[in-house]
Amino acid sequence: GNRVMELSTAGQEIIAQQEQQEAVIAEVADTIRQLGQGATRTQFLDQAIEYADDEQRLQALVGLARSAFDYEFFQEVTTRIGQVPAEQREQLESLRERILEFTTAIDQQAQQAMQQSAAFLQALINHPDPQAMIEANIPMIDDTMMSILAANIQQAEQRGDAATSTRLKEIHQLIMQTLQANMQPELVFVNQLLSAPDPGAAT
Repeated sequence: GNRVMELSTAGQEIIAQQEQQEAVIAEVADTIRQLGQGATRTQFLDQAIEYADDEQRLQALVGLARSAFDYEFFQEVTTRIGQVPAEQREQLESLRERILEFTTAIDQQAQQAMQQSAAFLQALINHPDPQAMIEANIPMIDDTMMSILAANIQQAEQRGDAATSTRLKEIHQLIMQTLQANMQPELVFVNQLLSAPDPGAAT
């Protein structure tokens, strides 16, 4: 199937775009790493200004460092707008609008992903054969799903709801077994090493 894709002109363009996007994301991720753990909102604002005319890089910056673009960041942009010469204000105002659009879109996607994961978990709890359901929906099992499962186990234990907590732990175990069964052997090995009870067992 891929061969046809490679030969058609439209297909070549799509591949080139995807590769370019991956390259852009990798480059922006590298820039964020160089800013380091102690990066300030001012540094992120300067970086965003640098990417102002480059939609792809700007989107990647906001997507990869979503937490940096918070209420305080937007306050900082507003302060900066008040400080720059009049002819630069419009560019900054437009940049603020676009960053706000990106953060809103990212948050909506995250919200949808959480709702989907929560609904999927609820269906698993009620399903007579959760194992089969997990196997049929492996792509649904991601970080969001696992963090919602962990949070639910914690809540059930705090409520003293042993039945729910036990059921959720069973589901967690089924998920881990299914993922291991579907994983490449190297990954299974690495996971076993990571979940070894002590360094002796790992060795």
